[in-house]
Amino acid sequence: MGSSFYLQLAPYILLEYTYGGSDTSYLSSQVKLSRIENKYTGEMQFLNGSAAQHTTQNVLDYSAANIGGYKWAFLDKDVPVPYIATDSNLVYTDMSGIFTSTYVQYDRVRLHLLSGYRLEDIQGLIAQVYVKEAQTSKNAILANNVYLNSDERDILNPKPLLLGDRMYDRYIEFLVPSLKEANRDFYSNPVNPISIGYQYSSNTRGFLYNSAIYIKVFEISSIEQKSGNLILSTADDFEINVNQEDTYSLLKANIEEASDGDYFIYYPTYAGNFIEEFIAELNSIGGNYSVLNDIDVYEQIGGDNYLTYSFTQVQQGDFDQPLEFRPVVKYADSAVSFSIDYTVRIFNRENGYQIIRKASSTSYYPKKYGKNLEKIALSQQSYPFKVYNKVYGGATVTHNSPEITTSGFNTVYIPVFYDSRNVVIQNKSVLADGANPLDPNFGTDGIYLGQGDARLYLSDFDAYFKISVFQVNSPPKKMDLSASTIQLAFKDTTGSFIKIPALDNTTDSSSVHGELVFKVPGYVKEKVIGKSTSVKNFYLISSTPGAADTILYTGTVDNIDNIAKEQARVKTLANAVLSGTTPTPAASTSTTSTSTTTTAATLQTGKSGKPSLLDTLTTANKEGINSIKKTEETQPVDIPGYTFDANASSVKSGVKPVSDASRNKAESEISNKLSQTSGTQTTLKK
Repeated sequence: MGSSFYLQLAPYILLEYTYGGSDTSYLSSQVKLSRIENKYTGEMQFLNGSAAQHTTQNVLDYSAANIGGYKWAFLDKDVPVPYIATDSNLVYTDMSGIFTSTYVQYDRVRLHLLSGYRLEDIQGLIAQVYVKEAQTSKNAILANNVYLNSDERDILNPKPLLLGDRMYDRYIEFLVPSLKEANRDFYSNPVNPISIGYQYSSNTRGFLYNSAIYIKVFEISSIEQKSGNLILSTADDFEINVNQEDTYSLLKANIEEASDGDYFIYYPTYAGNFIEEFIAELNSIGGNYSVLNDIDVYEQIGGDNYLTYSFTQVQQGDFDQPLEFRPVVKYADSAVSFSIDYTVRIFNRENGYQIIRKASSTSYYPKKYGKNLEKIALSQQSYPFKVYNKVYGGATVTHNSPEITTSGFNTVYIPVFYDSRNVVIQNKSVLADGANPLDPNFGTDGIYLGQGDARLYLSDFDAYFKISVFQVNSPPKKMDLSASTIQLAFKDTTGSFIKIPALDNTTDSSSVHGELVFKVPGYVKEKVIGKSTSVKNFYLISSTPGAADTILYTGTVDNIDNIAKEQARVKTLANAVLSGTTPTPAASTSTTSTSTTTTAATLQTGKSGKPSLLDTLTTANKEGINSIKKTEETQPVDIPGYTFDANASSVKSGVKPVSDASRNKAESEISNKLSQTSGTQTTLKK
């Protein structure tokens, strides 16, 4: 069926009107069509044949005809002489000869009765549904359905409706032709006699195109018999009207399994959006609307479906987000599947008006939602592993355990915490412009960068970065990172972290040798840098199962547009290392990190008799620094402590004044090298 809504028709009657759909379209040869021309009122009355008694229930046996004023003839044909055969003012015509193979769409009418009220003070009800004819003042009767208080036609509702302080636990129902579809069919060809509008209007001119559908209930006050037939007298009546089509066709109910966990989400939408604005709009034109969410869980066991869970939730706020529900399948071990039926009711507290939508979701994995969560069965299980952390570079911790010895397990040491003060890196990058991700041809030269000194340049395209991690020894030694998962992390503009794991080991990267390659997608630049003009931080994070993440190294990131400044920035860092001074803020933007920053100033704390950390780094950086100088267009006048003596053990030791002859010779050599590199001759100032 299509969409439904509820209206309070009488103090004890709640009307449910459901617009028709493909599931309520019947072939005329199945349900048969007939009509009554009522000469008392001049109206045409629609009926189905006896074959539709359990389908539309709009048949002679359940119908009445008005015979003037408040008198009605009950048209029960299961009597010796049916009334329809005795009254010439009621002309009954079987329309099967005209409607032989026509599909007719029907709307459903349900009258929900107040729980406990059995119509004791009246004899029954006549439910009339009618529409207006197009060119007359007459009504076209779609149904005159009779329900006597002695009948057993009422249906017990397995899920009673509870509205305010009233509960409705049974109902009667019948089907009437859809006015919208009847008009569409008739007005497409008004002279075609094979149409509902043509045959059931008094002048064959059809129904009023924009007519409402009128629903009127008469209370039967008394009943008398006449020649075995019942004559019904009515007193009070109640009437409302509804639109011929669904005004709120864009309102939908949605239920689906969540994509991020084992649960379901359910929510109503209007025009594809959450209903927050829709509810506000309804309230603005009068009313006090709430949302009633009904959830029913059905479990399929064999060929049968069993209702195992049901609840109703009253929602008065938070209409801009879905609700969450995790079912507990009662018979998860034997159920083939389970379904969740979701009914959303937009309910007006002022008059009881409701708009109803329904949705359903079926899952074929009931065990996933059983009382006990699924467990993974291990082929062998004796004693749990015991893992002992070890501070890298510290003394070995041993532990002898009887369980470990007898079970055959060995103590496992995993380096989790690193002394980040002694960590330096080399880094290279290449854009993914046709590069092979498994062999991006990174260079192996470069200088060592202490904590906070390395800088990565992000672009709008994917890029590969190779980072080699060293411990400061004499010389620096590559760190074994194979026991940990190393991730490259950035903090985006919302404060959340983007973590990118290192690529698998290749010929160009080996975590055993401290060499890591990261592929950084192009979208990271926008999320991390955005429109900012200042540099941001990146982090190398060490992750080990069962232990907290630790920061191994901290550096900075910048826009690729600023990469031309990198050479001067690194040269400044090199000068600072050679001079033993700390770079100025203009040369190196400081970073915020929980790790201790290693600068040229802090590297001069070597112990007596051993090379200082500054000596170690400057010796190791010598080749990289010289390579930077070769690519410079201009050479600084003097670099404090700089020497061409390849045998010097430290660029800080044994520095002597350089004679003019030696200076001229050095400048000549540098100029020749620059000329060979750039093709231009540069003159150095003395």
